Amino acid sequence: MSVIRNWKEVIPYIGHDFAIIWPIFRSVGWPDRTPDDAPLQGMAGFTVHRMQGNQAGDYHDHEDQEQVYYFIKGSGQMKLDGEIIDVEEGDSVHIPAKVMHQFINNSDDWCEHVLVTGGTINMPYSGTTPSAFKRNWKDIVPYVRHDTAIIWGLFMGAGREGVDPQSAVMRGMDGFTVHRMQGRLTGEYHSHEDQEQVYYFIKGSGQMKLDGEIRDVREGDAVYVPPKVKHQLINNTEDWCEHLLVTANVDES
Repeated sequence: MSVIRNWKEVIPYIGHDFAIIWPIFRSVGWPDRTPDDAPLQGMAGFTVHRMQGNQAGDYHDHEDQEQVYYFIKGSGQMKLDGEIIDVEEGDSVHIPAKVMHQFINNSDDWCEHVLVTGGTINMPYSGTTPSAFKRNWKDIVPYVRHDTAIIWGLFMGAGREGVDPQSAVMRGMDGFTVHRMQGRLTGEYHSHEDQEQVYYFIKGSGQMKLDGEIRDVREGDAVYVPPKVKHQLINNTEDWCEHLLVTANVDES
């Protein structure tokens, strides 16, 4: 069953010392969560984070899970296995399992990002652990798919053929992309046999057709689409609509 939640409807908590965290979606079976709160089958978590200026989170890693940060507003720095890099709006950072990382807001303003945690990685890395990797959507050549969606492929599943090899780094997710659709257009009505997806709307509004039902969507909405559910984005406005789209494989067994 599809679920739509807006971050403004979710009660936040404080984590990693100074991050205000809105847990939009958790994985199935998460303690004390309803099925709408915890529908994820392939991913482990989909959250929105905000941090006030001049603060820093804790320095930590995850033993068997990768994460992707996508910066929506503001700027700051990330410490990645001892190296400090600058991050800004539009940047996406892939952090493999076992890589130490920390977010630092070295500005006077708030910084907001989406943080997605992939499913548990059961196969150990061969050789050395991969390094974290930063990409900005503005550095990527887009393509058009699902009839009308302009897509920037930030990160794809490891081994994916026909994509930029630099982007094919994920092992706990299969796709992390930025989508834009101009006003008055409608995407393809389709489904995925063994993949779940989360749409997160960054700018604009529109509608989604979910197994025949039309639902309104707006900035701040996250839409969970399970495997086999037919879905379609409809931009019934005069303005651009922008969203993240995260895809993960689901093991039906």
